[in-house]
Amino acid sequence: MALALAILPCLHFLELGTEAAIRRGLEVNATKELLAAVTAVLKSCCDVVVELDSEGSIMSPAWDLGVFLLRGRSCNLQTTQFTNLLADEEEKSIFLKKLGTPKATDLGVAEALHLRMRDADGCLLQVEVFTCPFRHLNGQARNLVGVRESLRMPASGTEAQLAHRHQQPNTVAGGVDPTASSDDERAPSVASSQSNHSAQSCSSDTRDDPWAAMLIVDSTSDRLSICGCSPGFLVRVGRLAPTDGLMDVVKEAEDFAQWMKMAAIYGADWPKSRVTLNLRQGFVRATVGATHEEDDGSVDRKHVQLLFSKITKSKVLSDGCTRFRPHTNYRGTPVLHMTL
Repeated sequence: MALALAILPCLHFLELGTEAAIRRGLEVNATKELLAAVTAVLKSCCDVVVELDSEGSIMSPAWDLGVFLLRGRSCNLQTTQFTNLLADEEEKSIFLKKLGTPKATDLGVAEALHLRMRDADGCLLQVEVFTCPFRHLNGQARNLVGVRESLRMPASGTEAQLAHRHQQPNTVAGGVDPTASSDDERAPSVASSQSNHSAQSCSSDTRDDPWAAMLIVDSTSDRLSICGCSPGFLVRVGRLAPTDGLMDVVKEAEDFAQWMKMAAIYGADWPKSRVTLNLRQGFVRATVGATHEEDDGSVDRKHVQLLFSKITKSKVLSDGCTRFRPHTNYRGTPVLHMTL
């Protein structure tokens, strides 16, 4: 009897410990599942998703963010302050203020900020940054941050040139930006070099569609020099280096050169071609066709408009792996806040 009475308290404490362990395990699993769901939703509408600590430092190598900023596929951004990737001090303070604002819930609501980042070419990128706070399993405060390139299409073709000024390297409203990633003198960006002719000669269907991926090239140049591109091309296909010609990034160069010669003659009447572009963001596969003719049916060979469709991009994941995925339109919707 005495032995039984001695065992009962031990069994009681053992039961309490087991219940606590089970409860803790269920809480951990629920937190993991919720975090995975939030991450999946952010990834469905953003270019990049990274995890930050409470001070704003990136907690993983973030290979995909390095690719997004054209820093290469082996750029390790772990421990980098996210604010160092933003364009100016005002935007850094806005982001830090949002990061430090207490939230009613630990996880479930992502709030958006319209900010600017700078890529490796020194070009300014209009981006939407979604911040979603959560508490790590170790109890530390963390933030999931989703970044997507913003598409803001002006009403007219002439104003479209002004929309591309954010792509100009090393410049902000006040002049030279000291936060530029390189001291080298940089040429104007592809988008900002668009001529008056190319801005006004776009077909009305293309001009009215902000998602149209349009590239304008000089077919008389051996390298197919780029005269300009639409905001839709920048978002759906990718950003080109200021000095790139289209032939510099096309994989099937000889075949494409032959196709281009005929497209420059026959315009939209010439069949479309399937191409693969080797960009710093990864490989892009697309169908391309010439779209515009002059009133007399001819094609301006110095400003041939190429429309890219059926676009599939290789996606560099946060672990450094690469996957091909079709472009999604989820990324183009302006959002003030998003409940996950």
